[in-house]
Amino acid sequence: MYQKKRKLEPQCSAFFPNKKMNFQSRALMTEELLKEEVNKIKMEGIEQFKKNRLEEALTSFSKAIVLAPNNMYLYCNRSAVLIRLKLYEKALEDAEKALSIDPKYTRAYLRKGTALFHLGKYSESKKFFVQGLNVDPKNTELKNVLTQVNLRIQQ
Repeated sequence: MYQKKRKLEPQCSAFFPNKKMNFQSRALMTEELLKEEVNKIKMEGIEQFKKNRLEEALTSFSKAIVLAPNNMYLYCNRSAVLIRLKLYEKALEDAEKALSIDPKYTRAYLRKGTALFHLGKYSESKKFFVQGLNVDPKNTELKNVLTQVNLRIQQ
């Protein structure tokens, strides 16, 4: 006997009770909800960082990274927290991860150079500050830390 083909596009009644959604629409909506959740957690982490609640900020950025493992901003933000916590090796790892995602992200060069500086690797630190300036020659933050590292190297 001939059976009528069933549609494989389920209703997504939890979000839109009167609309049918195909898989692609559901995936896009899920992706948007995920982005919103990541952004919410990231903003919480930034606020915690500003209030010097570093352990909480670390937890927030780590949670966000689980949800968005290819987000360079999250790794860079967590690297900043780790630098403040004096966990320089871990900060270096996060800065390197951010750079592996986007080699033109200057803040990641700043984080990597800063972590190396605190590890006493001044020449290597300088190299990454210079690389960051090659990407963004007008970056005043990188210029300032490059001046500091040059003074340290001269001592």
